[in-house]
Amino acid sequence: MTTQTAPAVSAGGTPPAAPPSPSSSGSSRLASWRVALRLARRDVRRHRGRSLAVLIMVGVPTMLICVGLVLGATSQVSAEESIPMTLGTARAHVEVDAGGSRVAQLGDPSRGYSTTDAPAREIPGFRAGSGAELNAAAISDLTGAEVVASSEGRVRARIGDRDLGLETLALPGPERFVGKLTLRSGQWPDRADEVLVSPAAVRRGVPGSGALQIVGEGGERTVTVVGTAIATTRWGAPHDLVTTDPDLLTADGTRSAWYVMGDQPVTWDQVRDLNEYGLLVTSAQVLAQPPAQDQLVPELRDAGGGSSDQAALIALGATLLLIVIALLVGPAFAVGATRQRRTLALAASNGATAAQLRRTVLAQAIVLGGLSALAGVAASVPVTWVIAREVTDRGSAMGPFEVPWWQLGAIWSIAVLAAILAALVPAQRLTRLDIVGAMRGRVVTPPPSRWLFVVGLVLAGLGGAGVIVGLDRSEYVIAVAAVLLVLGTLLLVPRILHTLGRVAGPLPLPLRLAVRDLARHRTRSAPTVAAVLAGTAALTMGLVGASSDDAQEREDYVPQTLHGEAYVYSGGPSDAADPFARVERELPDLVVVPVQSYRADTEALPTGQGEVPDEPFATTLPRGCTVDDVLGTDESGGGDVELAPGAGTGNRCLDLASGSGVLPTTSVISFMPAAEIVRRFALTGAEARTVTDGGGLLVSGDADEVVADGRVEVARGTLSTDPESGQYSLAGSATTSRIPVVIRPRTKDNLARSVHAGLVLPSEIAEREGWPVMPDLQLVHDPDGPIDATTQERLQQLLGDETYVEVERGWQNPLAMVIAVLIGIFTLVLLVVTLTATALSMAEQERDQATIAAVGGSGRTRRLMVASQTWLLATTGIVLGAIVGLFPGITIARALTSEGWDPVTNMQVARDATVDMPWTALLVVLVAVPALAALVAGLGIRRTPDLTRRAE
Repeated sequence: MTTQTAPAVSAGGTPPAAPPSPSSSGSSRLASWRVALRLARRDVRRHRGRSLAVLIMVGVPTMLICVGLVLGATSQVSAEESIPMTLGTARAHVEVDAGGSRVAQLGDPSRGYSTTDAPAREIPGFRAGSGAELNAAAISDLTGAEVVASSEGRVRARIGDRDLGLETLALPGPERFVGKLTLRSGQWPDRADEVLVSPAAVRRGVPGSGALQIVGEGGERTVTVVGTAIATTRWGAPHDLVTTDPDLLTADGTRSAWYVMGDQPVTWDQVRDLNEYGLLVTSAQVLAQPPAQDQLVPELRDAGGGSSDQAALIALGATLLLIVIALLVGPAFAVGATRQRRTLALAASNGATAAQLRRTVLAQAIVLGGLSALAGVAASVPVTWVIAREVTDRGSAMGPFEVPWWQLGAIWSIAVLAAILAALVPAQRLTRLDIVGAMRGRVVTPPPSRWLFVVGLVLAGLGGAGVIVGLDRSEYVIAVAAVLLVLGTLLLVPRILHTLGRVAGPLPLPLRLAVRDLARHRTRSAPTVAAVLAGTAALTMGLVGASSDDAQEREDYVPQTLHGEAYVYSGGPSDAADPFARVERELPDLVVVPVQSYRADTEALPTGQGEVPDEPFATTLPRGCTVDDVLGTDESGGGDVELAPGAGTGNRCLDLASGSGVLPTTSVISFMPAAEIVRRFALTGAEARTVTDGGGLLVSGDADEVVADGRVEVARGTLSTDPESGQYSLAGSATTSRIPVVIRPRTKDNLARSVHAGLVLPSEIAEREGWPVMPDLQLVHDPDGPIDATTQERLQQLLGDETYVEVERGWQNPLAMVIAVLIGIFTLVLLVVTLTATALSMAEQERDQATIAAVGGSGRTRRLMVASQTWLLATTGIVLGAIVGLFPGITIARALTSEGWDPVTNMQVARDATVDMPWTALLVVLVAVPALAALVAGLGIRRTPDLTRRAE
């Protein structure tokens, strides 16, 4: 029996009488494309399952990338887009610079401005320090327009047994500022005791309607929440609360501003005139028509400029998108083309040329790829709108919703091109179509190409070498080398499957049948392995880099305090002692320990040179060092003392000293009760008596350089700062004292016990000697064990959200949730690819399933065969992908961990790179994905297949 193929001429083998003219040939090809596209549309409707698979494979990654693009465009706010967000319907926003000098600004002062040495001109009728309402008339007279006074600050709301700090905007007539304020629910406030709250505040526990207790300096006040609204700002999170009454705000920290209303724009010349009065102006006209560079002061020209790698990143992202979509959609078109062999062979036997057959397959890629990509692009817009709204409601700043249609169009084009490329390989195989064999259902796969195998080896070798040497070159070299490595490995897949088929003899029957079937049908199995390989390589690369970086940071991590202990930083009002009294009353089992530093209340300090107050200081004096050596105030910059090797500042005395916050020493002096020092360091005997008798505890890596005869020398004095140069100098003379100390080496554990202090002194010394000390933080511990999450939450509620409460629980990977989500996404993608390819090939295997059943094969055997085939597809791709991904993953790990900061010495060091293999995550993917895919595929096999008579 002879075998017919579809040559470049018609299937009947009769050449045309005369070559067609160019015009007739072009019109014929166009007509052929029209017919192919019409048939493709019909095929999409007939084979809905395969169409849905392609829709998922192309549409989902396209949608995800488009969501990222829309979110990026929405989050980037241009000057013109900021006009309604910043001004609403106002013409300009005016505020006073606190420096009291004349200012020069960019068109948008939030992007940059500078002050001059000249004092600001006096505003007629303006009273500094008064509220915005009292100065509204003066600003109105100066601008010649109506102004609306506004104030920004904080209020404290009492919700149950906790106080919440709310960023508040006081603005009369908020309904006039549509754009800056967006009403989400309820109504606009029209009385002083009515307020609006943000959706983010509602999430924190603030009621969305009804009564709300406001705690102020004059006591509590009840207001009514009449609705929710978004009050936007360009530079931070939206306001939590909007009121029409400025008296609701606390006096401290309130910022006054005025909105210029009316129809007349505020020009650039008017802005420059107002700058002479020390006013910063945001004008709607100037934002829309920013001034030229020559109209700005020299120091502000080219501000915010700089080069960007955005174009290169977009090109790299587009290339990766093209590869990813092509690999994901490859199995669908490969199996689809295989299923259509008989139909295409019938067309060839009736005179269809090879070119027409290729157009048939490519037309399906165009239709399916175009529809799938269009669905992904279309779905991205409402999905992103929901995400942007949710992000805004949670309190994060976002710009107006913006869809970059040209970018989405480019992504759609790339996705369609990827689909065409994925269908190009099976379409090209139609030039060697066995017409008779295809019509009789016989599948003959030619041996894999040796040349492709050689090319794959070369590309994989070049890619692997490029990844290794690219660390010292550029990240782009690594990216290109990684692509070459993946592409080269993909070319090796057909030969690997062919080899597996040849060595499958000793395997059990179901697995042997599965392996040989994959080797026979490489046209549909190789693309599936390639897709799984690419996804696993990307996952492995990211996991190795992230796991290595996490291992290095875990190694470098220094606890803030003892494990299970809370440390509390208070940023609240002056009556912050009251919440701690509530803690002691409502959580009596907890022990609160204050940690203090050597400094004084800056508001009570006498003024020294200029307007900068003198500040007290305390410092240890290493052996052979004087106060001038530590301060660096002598001409030699450190005296005659020889510099220590590896000194961070070049000043040995300063590097070895521990001092108060005003000195740039590498470690600090802290004060805590003597009993607490004994407890934290588990001191006993003579060491405990040293501390309780007035001694201290020194944490040092060079104790011999600091301690003499068991004592450390501490100098105390006052520093004066030159307001012009910023240089400090010793005011008067310093006093010194020698304090006995217990020495502990500078280790991570001891730094945690000392709360990162170099010298810990008993608070009783400061109290007895009258030293100026101020609280830095509070330590809270439970004698019965670590503080649990419930107690931490209760502690936070009692102290209020203006106080930072954290419990030391050891190193916590901040990207753990992100990594888990990525593993889940990649696992889902790999399952979808494997199961879709299996489902698409099931119809092709119906005849084989029927044959196995006819010769006595049980349903269990057929299930095991299909499950084994699916398992082998996934396992082969995952193993190869893991091997390929290790190379760039190790390179990324080396780049992330080869340099770092020594947490003990506080110095940057070069070190051996940390490469940590995430075996657990890789094993989960390697075991779980193939097993789950095999289980689902096996369950999908029918018990009794349709028994049909085979033609051969």
